[in-house]
Amino acid sequence: MNFDSTPKDASDEHLLELCEFLREGEHSREELYDAIDQGRTLVSDNIRYGIGLGFLEESEDGISATSRGIEASYNQDNPADLVDQFQSGLQEYQLYNIVLKELASNDVSENDSITKSDVLKVFRTAVGLEASEKTLGSAATTFLQTLAAAGLGEYIVGRGGNETRLELDEEFEELINPIVENEPDQPDPQPRQEDAGSQTRSKAVDSLIPEVQSSNPFKISLELSGSEDPSEVEELIVAVRRGLALDIDVSESNINNESTDNDESTEIDVDGSEENLDPSDQEKNSNPDNESEADSSDSSLDTFMGTRSEADEE
Repeated sequence: MNFDSTPKDASDEHLLELCEFLREGEHSREELYDAIDQGRTLVSDNIRYGIGLGFLEESEDGISATSRGIEASYNQDNPADLVDQFQSGLQEYQLYNIVLKELASNDVSENDSITKSDVLKVFRTAVGLEASEKTLGSAATTFLQTLAAAGLGEYIVGRGGNETRLELDEEFEELINPIVENEPDQPDPQPRQEDAGSQTRSKAVDSLIPEVQSSNPFKISLELSGSEDPSEVEELIVAVRRGLALDIDVSESNINNESTDNDESTEIDVDGSEENLDPSDQEKNSNPDNESEADSSDSSLDTFMGTRSEADEE
């Protein structure tokens, strides 16, 4: 994920100054530029920094401090009490969270420190920031100071050939785990539309069979592969219903057939009512010529029933 830029002149001290000023109520940017002795550019950068960490929020009416920012402003004289607010801010600030997660994956804890160069590298590669070395260097300094405010280590200014860095706390890995928590599990992928349609059709037909079995000595079983033509399945069920209509009384059970390939929806209940049929199916059912096909199915069933009765008599 790429970001346009990151706060480069902001600092935790200047942010807390803003939060303290905003404890009494919101102000417009212009009012803050005039009231806060930081300079227009610095105030603007600290507003952006505070919004990212969840210490400030901006609306059409102006800038205001959040409950996190207000609490932090009361704790600014005791750095130990600020840890929770800045750790929560790091977890919420997407840019900083990504950078910290990337640094952690690079096993920086093995070196016992995070240097300014380490942060610059992540800014340019993982985050995709494009700016001068000076600009990104200032932004890296702000980032390291934020980690220090969150209790992850001690901020050390570079001297005598040593880089500016954060010397990590002994419990660094344990401290960052809740901050860079893993992404939530993705839901299982949905079945393909054609598979879902086949499953729906098979389950609908299967749900009909137990009711027929419970009301009649005949045992009827259908094995469907899922590729059958819904109209053929429908005709078979209608033929069974007609053949058994004189001997059994079956309660209504709707069969919903949904096919995403042709967007047709068919409902068939056991007493033979048909709703929302595809136009071509409605034509079939209303055409007298098709009655011969149904009669043929009935005849086949009657023949089967007659044969079964003769066998029983013998």
